[in-house]
Amino acid sequence: MFTINIYLKFAIIFLCLVGGIVLSFVLGIGYTWIFIIIGLLFLASYLLLGTVQSASEMLQKMDFEGAENRLNLTYFPTLLYVTNRAFYYILKGSLAPKER
Repeated sequence: MFTINIYLKFAIIFLCLVGGIVLSFVLGIGYTWIFIIIGLLFLASYLLLGTVQSASEMLQKMDFEGAENRLNLTYFPTLLYVTNRAFYYILKGSLAPKER
């Protein structure tokens, strides 16, 4: 499955939204609306899908610390799509330290 690195996604969101807004003041909205739309689409994909897929791929490769760090990059788990929210909590539970 096709995945985009989360840091690249954050960079695309920032560059498209901030760059589109700045350029809209300079050039007008007619030339920069595509950047704003792309930034909003990437932001919506981050808010709805989160980092669940890339964290589960890291978990399959037995990179537990990397998977936990990647899963912690989902800042708003309540906004996730219902299925991804369930997988988010399943992964959080499987990465939780065992109590004795």
